[in-house]
Amino acid sequence: MPSGSDDYDCFRELIQELRREHFDEVAGRIDSILNDVAWTTGSELVGELGAAICDFERTQPVVSPSLRSALERCARIVVRVWPDFPK
Repeated sequence: MPSGSDDYDCFRELIQELRREHFDEVAGRIDSILNDVAWTTGSELVGELGAAICDFERTQPVVSPSLRSALERCARIVVRVWPDFPK
């Protein structure tokens, strides 16, 4: 499990924000990707997190400003690893 102050902090914050706004299913999915799966590489992990964010944004395009901000912070991390990630 990624821990400490690292590039994954924004994903932890996103999970909290999603739960605060009752998007429990996607929060659980992202939490599981981040904490329950053994990934071969960090880039693979970030790619899966990015895919979960994309799936959520396709189904829930209108969100609060604080959740939008959390999603955008996470997307910046994903784009650093996967430059072709949809922004």
